[in-house]
Amino acid sequence: MDGIFLAPAGQGHHVLGDPVGTPLPWEWHAYGDAVPSWFELYVGLESAAATLRRYDESLIPGLLQTRQYAQAIYRLDRPASSEEDRERAVEVRLQRQSLLTRRLPAAPQVHQILSPGFRSR
Repeated sequence: MDGIFLAPAGQGHHVLGDPVGTPLPWEWHAYGDAVPSWFELYVGLESAAATLRRYDESLIPGLLQTRQYAQAIYRLDRPASSEEDRERAVEVRLQRQSLLTRRLPAAPQVHQILSPGFRSR
């Protein structure tokens, strides 16, 4: 798991105590197997964080991807998957972005660093 998850003041026990049981802001089951079980923990922590900090060497992170970028990534990463499965994965990725504009709880602060050579690739 990459990134650092900082919980809002007074909520750290929820993140550290039982992150898997933490309710998520939207329904996972609607996306079926588009959400791997290992990823549920990551998104649970992400949705509870007050601050998100990341460094990425080669890809725009999922929280900042456009639909077209995410579709291209999934076409390359999952060539054997059906178009429907890839589109469900894209929808999951885009739905995660709603935490960046939420009002309650307050949206997390995002600190993102991309590799200096990123733009030239």
